[in-house]
Amino acid sequence: MATATERAFDIIRSKILSGAFAPGAHLKENELVTLCGVSRTPVRDALRQLVADRYVINRPNIGTYVNSWSKDELLDMFELRARLEGY
Repeated sequence: MATATERAFDIIRSKILSGAFAPGAHLKENELVTLCGVSRTPVRDALRQLVADRYVINRPNIGTYVNSWSKDELLDMFELRARLEGY
């Protein structure tokens, strides 16, 4: 069974990957708590993990935003993934 943090992480990450949370979108903690059905602490922990995985950017005293990648960064990621899948 998944922990509350894992559940929040999975829900937020899937919303980012599906495009429901667009690049540059402000992720409001209160809305995420309601969306995920968990308390603030698991949402905060999930956001920290998403920052570490570069899905979101935390701007101190401003908020958390969905990361947006440049065309070159996306091409680099796809190239790396293509190389790794060969192994």
